[in-house]
Amino acid sequence: REGQLLAPLLELDEAGVVMFTDDGSCVESADMLKRAFDYASTKDLLIAEHCEEHSLTKNFAMDECHLSLKLGLKGYPAVAEDVIVARDLLLAEYCGGRRIHLQHLSTANSVKFVRKAKANGSRVSCEVTPHHFTLTRDLLDSYDTNYKMNPPLRSKDDVAAILEGIADGTIDCIATDHAPHALHENDVEYEKAPCGIIGLETALGLSLTHLYHTGLIGLKRIVELLATNPRKVLNLPQLRIEVGEMANLTIFAPDEEWIVNKSNFESMARNMPYDGMKLKGKPKYAINNNKVWASKL
Repeated sequence: REGQLLAPLLELDEAGVVMFTDDGSCVESADMLKRAFDYASTKDLLIAEHCEEHSLTKNFAMDECHLSLKLGLKGYPAVAEDVIVARDLLLAEYCGGRRIHLQHLSTANSVKFVRKAKANGSRVSCEVTPHHFTLTRDLLDSYDTNYKMNPPLRSKDDVAAILEGIADGTIDCIATDHAPHALHENDVEYEKAPCGIIGLETALGLSLTHLYHTGLIGLKRIVELLATNPRKVLNLPQLRIEVGEMANLTIFAPDEEWIVNKSNFESMARNMPYDGMKLKGKPKYAINNNKVWASKL
């Protein structure tokens, strides 16, 4: 996570690792990232990046904007993400068109840069989280620590750009960036709280409510974003629903309405801001490894 030493990428690849990342920390040294791309080239390995210029974000609490000044909270400017996205895309291309996956993008410029890179033939993929296409920084005036993220919640314009990127195919995957914290960790002043929320239980409901039921995308695209595209990015074989295949699937009711109640979650953690929200589209069963689990949501 310190970005000072290169992991044994080739040995880890032989052991079955499918992606390499310092997620949570950006690879600050461009030279180190270039070396990683050079090693990755021998077996076409996938490098993933948390895009954050740390010199601009030290001790941040929220997105840098008029509200951060008003609330007296240290800001994380959108450009801190943008410059790393641009740098990494250029490095990946310079090193011979290497594979790169950009994690939990949150800004309009990030989406724009990825769209342009893809149009130019770059081998880039990217993901966004449900909280970055459903919530905005305006909610921070409550000082609720469940809204503290990394990257932080952004502006309405950023959310609109992410939605556009989901609709036009620029964005490949929806990932939760699931970050469980104990109750006492979040029961502190906003600046001292850890970043991140749990998201596994609400990811499907939020995606169906805000993407499918708004008419932005269809059900096939929902499945691509949550299931098939992540396997494509990781070069994993696609699962098939056929006689003789091992069942590995989720059964959901796309039109069923439900109220988020965190007390029903299987997770021990409860840190998330969606408690009490009405969603449309509910997971019903999960089937994996010959076991069937009914949803308790």
